[in-house]
Amino acid sequence: MFNELMCLQKLIHFAMPKHGDRRTVRFHPEMAQAQFLFRIALGKVSEVRDELEKNKKLEATFIRLIQPRWPEEQQCRAILLAALDSAPWLKKLRNRLGFHFPNFVQLLPFITPNDEWKDDEIFVSNLSGNTFYDAANDVVLHLMFSLYSSDPQAEGSIKPVGTERLLESMDSMIRQMIDLITQVNNYLEKAVGALVESVLQHIPAMPPGEAIIAPHFLDVQIPFWTHMPRRSESD
Repeated sequence: MFNELMCLQKLIHFAMPKHGDRRTVRFHPEMAQAQFLFRIALGKVSEVRDELEKNKKLEATFIRLIQPRWPEEQQCRAILLAALDSAPWLKKLRNRLGFHFPNFVQLLPFITPNDEWKDDEIFVSNLSGNTFYDAANDVVLHLMFSLYSSDPQAEGSIKPVGTERLLESMDSMIRQMIDLITQVNNYLEKAVGALVESVLQHIPAMPPGEAIIAPHFLDVQIPFWTHMPRRSESD
């Protein structure tokens, strides 16, 4: 769980746009990447919360092995759970959408033609296999906020708003998710460290590992558009 959340924390941060280029052709695909990772993170963070609140065997392990080496564990857990509760969208989106792609019944109000429809935009590149369907991403984005904002018995009843406004809200939620994953990882890191210490306390110290060349965290980006050289006729 810790490894998965550490990976997600990095990937979501790397996927967020780190430039001032707000052209639709660039900004929308990059936000869609972060949005997809955000949906995965909804499930993983909720999994941590469920384990901490409901798993009795895990609680017994904490009391027996972790709390003696980490006396502040219960206080830190309370702070973490309060932070998760401070994001009201977390449980709503996890329970109503989560990782799985919306089903047809959920999508129907958003794919039924009306006066507000506009032509679809499809972005393609002639030097790679990349293709982005902008209207399809708009549908999922509007559905996500409808599930969060409307009554569960009246899905699709929320008044549509502009895509750019939704993207701004999505940006705020993704950044809050990065902060929540960071807090979850900090808590799990201390808990796992205390557990490992209890298991390895009688084992001689291991030699330090080898150095790894790695880029600075803030410098890594995951662009949507990537270049592939043209194939020659002989390929």
